[in-house]
Amino acid sequence: MTPRIQLLALQPAVCQDSPTTVQLLVRLRAPKPEAEQRPPLNVGVSIDRSGSMNGIPLERAKQAAAHLVQQLQEVDCVSVVAFDSVVDVLAPFQRAQARQPILSSLSALTARGGTNLFQGWQDSCHQVAEGLQGRRLNRVILLSDGGANEGVVHPLRIAEEVARWQSRGITTTTIGLGQGYNEDLMSAMAKAGNGSFYHVQTPEDIESTFQVEMLGLSATFGQAVSLGITPEAGVEVTRVYNVLDETPHGRLKVADLVHGCPVEVVIELQVAAQSEERDLCRFRLAWNDVETQNRQSTEVRLRLPVVPRGQLSEFPLNLEVAQKRALQLSARLLSQAIAKIDQKDRGVARQALQAALDVLGEAPTCADIEEARKQLQTLLQQLENGDFSGARKSATFASSSVSMGSVVMHGWVKAFMALPPDQRTPEKAEELRKASGWM
Repeated sequence: MTPRIQLLALQPAVCQDSPTTVQLLVRLRAPKPEAEQRPPLNVGVSIDRSGSMNGIPLERAKQAAAHLVQQLQEVDCVSVVAFDSVVDVLAPFQRAQARQPILSSLSALTARGGTNLFQGWQDSCHQVAEGLQGRRLNRVILLSDGGANEGVVHPLRIAEEVARWQSRGITTTTIGLGQGYNEDLMSAMAKAGNGSFYHVQTPEDIESTFQVEMLGLSATFGQAVSLGITPEAGVEVTRVYNVLDETPHGRLKVADLVHGCPVEVVIELQVAAQSEERDLCRFRLAWNDVETQNRQSTEVRLRLPVVPRGQLSEFPLNLEVAQKRALQLSARLLSQAIAKIDQKDRGVARQALQAALDVLGEAPTCADIEEARKQLQTLLQQLENGDFSGARKSATFASSSVSMGSVVMHGWVKAFMALPPDQRTPEKAEELRKASGWM
């Protein structure tokens, strides 16, 4: 099975008598699975049990971890680590067969001490590393409501270590709970670790977030995904709208390929006047196949009709490309707003958010555009109320999710999380997932 690379141009033609700016949506889609059979999982759960987690937050985290353990199959592997000032391995790496001892250890967990987040996460990585030999999907899920205040604390230093483990095949997802966690750290770890970053506002949402994460992990087709863009003579890549890191070879690092959850990258090309139709740009997609663990690749080439400039307007605009471009632009403006929030410059932060609203207002409307507009309006209200921390966390989550194409942006996930907590059952999640054609 081979992923599909779809190329959609805002205006699908270039000029023969003048340069052309081409706005392009590159959509990467995992192939439809031949059967509903997922790869074996190797999941390490790392839970913050510092003093601030005392009470309902820790209880909900324990319930979510217990539910995850119960949902695993016998071919899966699991480990559980809890951390405060010190780290305890509640359940060392093992097959998910004898669950009761793990559940008992979780049940006995109590809050105490500080937050040695780095060590808790790293010890979880060491446990997951015990299962790297098999053909498994290996992931650490880190949950914390606070900032790292003991051990290694610098976000860049931690992100470097996360990237190192990711290169070995262990990815990292982070779940930030409430208003006290360090969103820069948690989003940087998820980005470096090719996982997801979740902003969970209430303890009641922890279990639902674990469910979403497990469904996404179970539907993963390819990991360590990169997109290479090679323009031909007379063509230049002038902009990548997504905020993405690059590989040492200059390729874009993009999110894992998940069945039914396309990854979308918006770019801009400057194309010189063309005398005839020809290849303009080559796109090479590479990934680690989850089933075989082999490195795979596929590529496509962009060709567009060549017409006189006066005929360019005869080609209708692709409204979807305009929408995706607007969403990525608004995500960049959110990043600018975050920088101004850090400086307590409410006026300039407000201007950046208003600029993002203007960008969305100029785009053709759709459900995603309207939802992004509502989020921005909420952020503006938070700034007006002086809630800088809340606005910053929401902005970081939105900007990161849109840029990376996180699974949390998919329609069925939004519908699931919008339900009352008591209705967010595994059965309901599966129903919404199938109804959306996610698989």
